[in-house]
This record gives sequence, structure tokens and C-alpha cells, in this order.
Amino acid sequence: MAISIAQVGKGRQNVVAAPDAQWTDRFDIVCAFDVLEHIEDDGQALDQWLSWLRPGGQLCLSVPAHSSRWGAGDEWAGHYRRYDRESFKALLMDRGLLIQHFECYGFPLANITEAMGNRTYRRLLGERERTLAKEEASSLSGVDRAEYMRLFQKMDSFAGRSLLRAAMAIQALTSRTNLGSGYLTLARRP
Repeated sequence: MAISIAQVGKGRQNVVAAPDAQWTDRFDIVCAFDVLEHIEDDGQALDQWLSWLRPGGQLCLSVPAHSSRWGAGDEWAGHYRRYDRESFKALLMDRGLLIQHFECYGFPLANITEAMGNRTYRRLLGERERTLAKEEASSLSGVDRAEYMRLFQKMDSFAGRSLLRAAMAIQALTSRTNLGSGYLTLARRP
């Protein structure tokens, strides 16, 4: 999908279908937002990403928080897991990473949209073949965002923008708590 989008857009894009052996120790930063939960062997994926970082390079990740909140949205998206704070930090630190920033984000708005989404995804799962492979469900989750797009249309109203501003203020006050629906971290390779 990224290649198709890049071909239509203007400007310079460098999209590749697979990692390159020349990436070892090459990048100052590697970012993966809501990716790790889609990979069965998350430790192996982290090891590969870390091999691409130069010494002192940074890894910026986001993942869904709270394994106890597993829901239909996770199943629909092809997730293998959600993460708990301490086990996610341990996964990073066990690889020698130095955590520079760690926050739980999304409270309160993402918690609300996630709960609403779980009801919708429960219905969609019933309509979709139950035999759909996790890998296929995972790849569709990055493309089929129709349910969330309906919500974003509502957010474009005056009331929606006002609600979003209030939610952002609350999120800023609660980012160091464990109330949100996702974790965002910045970690450095020594």
C-alpha cells in the first residue's frame, strides 16, 4: 500500500518492500507506531530494528496498553497482544535500551473510542470470515479504517473540535498515569 501511495504523491519517497542488509547501524531513529503488536515474535522484531540503529540511535514506539483490555478491535486488527507497562519496559530494557520517555496516552478520548469501536468490531467480526488468518486481518487493519473515519467526520464540527481540545488537555495531565489506551516510548541504544 505504501508503494502505491508514494507513486501517486509528489516529492521524494523512498519506500522499500523489505529490509536491506545495508541498514545495519545506519539510522539515527527508527519509528514504529502501532506495529509491534501485529508481529508474533515481538522480541525478534525489536532485535532487528535495534540492529538498524547507530550506537546512540533512538527507537520511538507506540503499542496498545493493558492486556486486560483485549477486545474485538484487537482481534479484528490481527493483534497478537496488548502490552502491560512493566512487561513492555522490561522487553525494551532486556535489550539494553535506555528508556528516555514513557507515557500512557489516549485518556480519555481514545478509551471512549476504543470501547465504541469494540462494539462495532464485534459486529464486523461476525460478518467477516472467522477463518481469516491473523496476518491478513493485520494487513487489513492498516487499510480499512471506515469506522474511525465516520468518527473523524464528527470531530470536524465545532463541538467535536471543542471536545478534542478538552480531551487533549486532560491527556496532558494524565500522561504519567496508566489511564490511557496506549504506550508511547522513546528509548536509546547505548
